[in-house]
Amino acid sequence: MADAKWYDSTKGWATAVVGGFFWALDQWGRAGAAVEIYQKLPRWLLLASPYIAPLFFLVALAFFEARRRSGGEATRKGKKAIKQKEINWHLVSYGLLIAVLCAASAWIITRPNMTAEIKGTMIGESRDAFPAASLVLNVKLRNVGPPTTTSDWSAKVTLRDGETANGTLVEAWITGYAEIPQNGGQPPAVFDAKPNDFLSRKTSQTPIATGGTASGPVAFLFVGYTRDHINEPGNVVTLQFKDANQHVYSEDYTIRAKAWVFVCSRSHKRLRSRSNQEDSTGSELIRELVKRARITKSM
Repeated sequence: MADAKWYDSTKGWATAVVGGFFWALDQWGRAGAAVEIYQKLPRWLLLASPYIAPLFFLVALAFFEARRRSGGEATRKGKKAIKQKEINWHLVSYGLLIAVLCAASAWIITRPNMTAEIKGTMIGESRDAFPAASLVLNVKLRNVGPPTTTSDWSAKVTLRDGETANGTLVEAWITGYAEIPQNGGQPPAVFDAKPNDFLSRKTSQTPIATGGTASGPVAFLFVGYTRDHINEPGNVVTLQFKDANQHVYSEDYTIRAKAWVFVCSRSHKRLRSRSNQEDSTGSELIRELVKRARITKSM
């Protein structure tokens, strides 16, 4: 009969320690401080990295189980048999080790693999609806896990008085204008984006490759809030989205200085060659988004 002394397996502990080392290495490699170094590894290694530690854990459990089943030295004469409760304690501790290794393996395989960085903001007001503050974020995503898409983008702004303003995602054709016109004419366009230019749209259709990055604008309207409400130093913007495994990612950005930019859906004069129908479609879409946001807000 086996004596249940699974913990006497030197090979099991050695293999578990090696697995723990690879587990920690993978966690460190996916941390923000080391992600740039980690991304330089071959893609096949990035894909295999989460599975190395679980493989060592599995081998360690095999050694422990083999030791448990092999049994120990025969019970010496005159020595009392091991109490049943002591054997149960051995089995409980063994089961706890299995649970810990399984949990660590599940975490490393399914853990979040992306990071988001907000490089800057443009804040203004929509010319298609009022009041509706506009916010365009310049976002960069990094992925060190399997190829993944994104979904469920959202943003909120925590004002300095504690109030929270929730934004509505916009993926229509929009153009940002500087507030002050030059020479009394049309304000210069400083930002122009087609629907497929938005990071939220691009990454929902095309997966971000292993070790890859994706950058672009993400736009929101804050219905019921003016530009002055949102465009205040000290306000905190919280951006959220999900990957293909439904992991939620969140990134905060503190507004440091005011940025005076109008954002609207109409193309500027350099783009007049495009049809008026295409131009008006963006405006109508934004008005519909504003209408829906107002209904939701009033509920």
